[in-house]
Amino acid sequence: MNSKVRAQLHDALACPCLLVGFLSLLVLLAPDALAAPAISPGLTKPLPITVAELAQKEVRGVSVFEVSDYVFGNYRGDFPSPPHADLNPKKAFIIVWQKFPYRFVFCHEGSYCPWFELPSGAGVCYQFFEGNDGWAELFNNWGRLERNSFVNIIEAGPDRVWVRWTYFGVNMEAGEPAYHATEDFWAYPNGLVLRRQTYESLRPKDHHGYAREPIELIGLCPAGKLWSDVLLREGESGERHALAVLDAFSDKRYDIFWKPKPGTLWDSTHRKSGCEWRMLDDSPGVVMAIPMADGTPFCAFGDASGYRHDYTRLKDHTFVAEVWGSSCWDHWPIGWLNSQGHPVDKDSLRLYPNHFSPLGMDFFALPNEEVARGNFYSLYGVAGDDLEAPRKAVRQWLEKGEAAMADPACGADLPVVYAPRLIQKQPQGAVLKSGQTARFSVIATRGLSPRFQWQRAKPGAAEFEDLAGADAGEYATGALSAEDNGARYRCLLTIPGTTVTSSVATVTVDAVPPRIISVRTLGKANRVTVVFSEPIALPVEPSDFAIDNGVTVTGISAGARPGQLELASTPIRPEHTYTLTAHGILDRVGNEILPNSSSRIDLTVELPAELGQTVNGFQDDFDSETIDAHWKAVPASPLSYAQTNGALCVSVKDNDPNHLLYVNPDYLASDQEVLARVRVTAFESGASARAGVALCVHPQTSLGINLAFRDFNGRQFKLLDDHRAWVPPDPATGLALEFADRTWYWLRLAETRMAGTDNMRVRAKAWLADGSTAEPKNWSLDWSCPARPGFAGILGSSDGAIANFEVDYILIKAAGLPLIRVTPGAFNLSDNRGNRSFVAQHR
Repeated sequence: MNSKVRAQLHDALACPCLLVGFLSLLVLLAPDALAAPAISPGLTKPLPITVAELAQKEVRGVSVFEVSDYVFGNYRGDFPSPPHADLNPKKAFIIVWQKFPYRFVFCHEGSYCPWFELPSGAGVCYQFFEGNDGWAELFNNWGRLERNSFVNIIEAGPDRVWVRWTYFGVNMEAGEPAYHATEDFWAYPNGLVLRRQTYESLRPKDHHGYAREPIELIGLCPAGKLWSDVLLREGESGERHALAVLDAFSDKRYDIFWKPKPGTLWDSTHRKSGCEWRMLDDSPGVVMAIPMADGTPFCAFGDASGYRHDYTRLKDHTFVAEVWGSSCWDHWPIGWLNSQGHPVDKDSLRLYPNHFSPLGMDFFALPNEEVARGNFYSLYGVAGDDLEAPRKAVRQWLEKGEAAMADPACGADLPVVYAPRLIQKQPQGAVLKSGQTARFSVIATRGLSPRFQWQRAKPGAAEFEDLAGADAGEYATGALSAEDNGARYRCLLTIPGTTVTSSVATVTVDAVPPRIISVRTLGKANRVTVVFSEPIALPVEPSDFAIDNGVTVTGISAGARPGQLELASTPIRPEHTYTLTAHGILDRVGNEILPNSSSRIDLTVELPAELGQTVNGFQDDFDSETIDAHWKAVPASPLSYAQTNGALCVSVKDNDPNHLLYVNPDYLASDQEVLARVRVTAFESGASARAGVALCVHPQTSLGINLAFRDFNGRQFKLLDDHRAWVPPDPATGLALEFADRTWYWLRLAETRMAGTDNMRVRAKAWLADGSTAEPKNWSLDWSCPARPGFAGILGSSDGAIANFEVDYILIKAAGLPLIRVTPGAFNLSDNRGNRSFVAQHR
């Protein structure tokens, strides 16, 4: 304000009549004399743009942009979504690269927890400092408020992007903050992102103020797509490559493969390969990756980056977790599984994106106060088919050591690991007869024209050698011989700047004719089970087999396994001996069985040791018209128990836990054992689907010890303590016998009191009840727990989960029960109870 204006202001204040004129003067002077100073345009933050405008941007190096209309995964719900973010729910910060087709997204609707988004729209998120018990979260009403989670751009590129994400883990009911975290992300032109995580508890004397799980791999699927649509498909098998974990300092590797399970929306079979999981848990550096159809997003960390292996633990959700694996949860990034997420159904699949998680990591041995003192670094990127490239880059990064981690340029000089996925279809192995030719092919991703070079490794050799002239997408060998058995073939595909190696196809040259391994009646008078040394070619005719002593083969059907046949016959009587002779049987490559191959027919049956013994016990073969009066449903009538055709049929309703107990006060004591023959007829996956046997079950609470069929992240048998724990002692430990529907199994469960203690020892085993499988000599599962009184019986399913099954025999042994003779008739192996009179003796 100049001196003349100051003088006029003094006069106006002294004389009110002059004040009005002075204010008029100020209005006239305002445009130039009183205007607010402006920030230089070169120093202002750019205004948000649209996603369409972002697509038109010419990017140099690496850049970050704020957008106003980002929506993940074709979300078809309304905005603001319930529960909605404040301000602009479509607000996002997106890192883009000049040379790479993926992008790194911080989206407001996802509480800014970032993810790599691939060209297909699928992606992988990497979690945050998640609350240790779910008390505090980000993905709820409060967590998505801008005051509890927000992003700042510190450097916008093109040589480096620096984004800072700040958030509070807040209580899901009241929004009370429990901890405060800061995460910095540095993105480089080489396509990699360095992350630094640190947090502070706001409740230092309360465990709710701590966060234990800083990293988790979460696969993101657009609306209408499931994990089976976005994961990399492996050849003709139908398997999807769900997880790859690599040791950064050795060649150790662990892989998980899922295959869609027929008749389900998202469930799968599970297969793992590679090294033992513990070897990776103890590694000073690991790379975790989810191979997707158009790229492989990965995350890496190690001792030098603050995530030391002696206080962090990898968590394989595929075989362990109760809610993850190939399960899909909807509402991502609109919600979260323990706040607003739900298992995907057909309706939600149309509307919402969904997510799955095969792997996590947490602090298991570091005190909470120490976690709060740490700076933790991890490295992120997207690879192609070759995972050796990120393994090498991560090792180079970790070898820089702890001191280098704090430098924001720590990842800038690492090599590029991204390569476009070149292979659409991998070569497949071949099983051939000597003299035949193997043909291999590899199909490149549509739109690419790579150079091909096939290679061969001799049987038993580690090194591959180029095959002269083998430079096309297909390769045919010459005539192969037994010396070629085990040879391996692969193809190198090259485009400018990148070479990718195909999977290895192995040749099996089968020059060995099939042999008869065993011929058994398995307790049946009119059926013979023949097992061969290898799968055989079908069809096979009854005339290809002959049985002496007047027995005629009348029909043939396929057995339970490829090398097994079931022969229907005229009656075979146990007082005679018989020999079966086979002619003209071929294996799958055409090798013919030796002329007049024969084998003695085995009339014996592998049965439990109790056969014919006298024991203190109770047995039931469920042949009577009404159920035994001592059987009691606990809780009362939660399941349907019906005796039909010599078996107890159990079907599901509700309640948890459910048992059918043999309630007899004479034996409410220690040292119980239960043996039963059980088969499931309908069994869904999930923690609540259960069938099996139980002991020490309280007749009022229905709590006890169970040996259960279980189909959750893999079919197996497990011990279940109804105090809510799968044992022993690690929930991952179960009996690795993958059960099949409509197949009989023996289940044995026993407990003995441990002298001088209040504990009991629980042991269990399960095995095929096919008459040819002997009972295992040793107990498969062994666990010690506090002793408890109770009764033995049958375990039913829980909470409405489908687990329909049959029990055709049960034996309960315990002191105080009457002496009984374990009768042969109770061990009939036929589905037709009319054959009960023909039962061979136990060997």
